[in-house]
Amino acid sequence: MIYTVLGLPGPFTSWCRTVLCELIAERGERASDTHIAGSLADIATELMRRDEEHLVFSAGRPDVALTARLKEFRRPILLALSDPRQGALHLYRSGKADERTSVRLISGDCSCLVGFNDTDHVTRLHLEDALADPLSAIQRIGAAFGLRADAMQARRVLERTVTQLADTTGPDNGGADPKAGLVESFGEALGAAADYVLGGFEQLLAGDRDVPLIITKEFFLAGDPPHDHVTHPLDMTGRARFIAFGPYMHIPAGAWSLRYVVGFSAEAMGTPCIIDVGVSEGPVYHELTRAHMAVSSRGRMEISLSFEITDPLMPLQVRLLTEKAIFDGRMAIGYAEFRRKAHHDAGDLDTSTLLPPA
Repeated sequence: MIYTVLGLPGPFTSWCRTVLCELIAERGERASDTHIAGSLADIATELMRRDEEHLVFSAGRPDVALTARLKEFRRPILLALSDPRQGALHLYRSGKADERTSVRLISGDCSCLVGFNDTDHVTRLHLEDALADPLSAIQRIGAAFGLRADAMQARRVLERTVTQLADTTGPDNGGADPKAGLVESFGEALGAAADYVLGGFEQLLAGDRDVPLIITKEFFLAGDPPHDHVTHPLDMTGRARFIAFGPYMHIPAGAWSLRYVVGFSAEAMGTPCIIDVGVSEGPVYHELTRAHMAVSSRGRMEISLSFEITDPLMPLQVRLLTEKAIFDGRMAIGYAEFRRKAHHDAGDLDTSTLLPPA
C-alpha cells in the first residue's frame, strides 16, 4: 500500500512519515520511508527498488500529473502544515540553498500544496497542533489511513519519535520565532522581504484565498549585467532594454491580478515602456500578458495586469523594458502584489522608502 504525506521540507514532514511507518510496524508489517521530488515516475522508481509491503512517501512539489492522480483516485492524503519561514530557514541553514533561493524554492512547495486545500480526502495537521498534543496527532495520522491506534500504541510511537518532533522547533528551523530567525539569518532588509512573501503563503496554506503575495525589490534583478538583485533605484539611461526582471517566484495555479508599484524620476517622464508577465520553463520564457505604458508622472506609478497560471512549478517573471533610448532617468521598484481578486492597498507596507528621491 502507498501512503502519501504532502508537506514542506523539514523535520515535521519527516516526523509524519516516521509516525506512519511506526504505526504500520505496530501491526507487525514493514514500510519503506522516502521523500520524492514529486512525479509519478519517482513513485514508480521507489516501488521497483524496495521490497517492503508498504511505501510511505512525502513530497512538497507534486507536479501537475501527480497532483491530478492524487485528486482523481481519492486515496487518503496527510497534509503536514508548518510555517513556510521554517522551511526556508531549514533549506538555508542546512546549506542546501542561499537566502533568496531558499525562499524561491519554498514558494514552489507552498504553491503546489495550496492546491490541496479544498480536497476532501486530505487530512490537515499543523505542527502547532502536533506540539500541543502529540498523542492526539499520532492518532489522527493513523485514523486518516485506517491505522487506528489506541492510547498505548500512540504512546509507544511517541516514545520512538519524540526527539524528531522536538527537532521541528530547533535552531536550524528558526527556533521558537522563525520571523526573527529570518532577520537573524538573512539580514534586516532581506529578512523582512522574505517575511512578506512567506507570511502570505502561510495564510494561503491556512485557507485564506484572498491574502496577497507581496514581493519587494530584494527579489528582482537589474537588467544590466551582471544582473545583481535590486537594492537601489535603477539607471534607465541608454538604449532600449530590460530595466528589471524577476522575481522567479512561484504562485498557486489560478487566475491572478498583479499590481506592480514602481517609481520614476522626473527625467524619465514620457518614456514608453512595456511590462510583461510570464513564466520560465528552463531557458524558455512563456509570456502570459503584456501592457504598453508611458511614464506619465514623477514618483509612484501603479501598473495593473491580469493573467492565469496553470503550472505552479513554473517560476514567474515580471519584466519592465524601455521601448526607445533615453538620455536620463531612474526607476525604483516598490513591490509586486499578486491577488486572486481585487482588494485594498497592501497593508502597512511603507512604499515611500522604496521610491527614488525627488
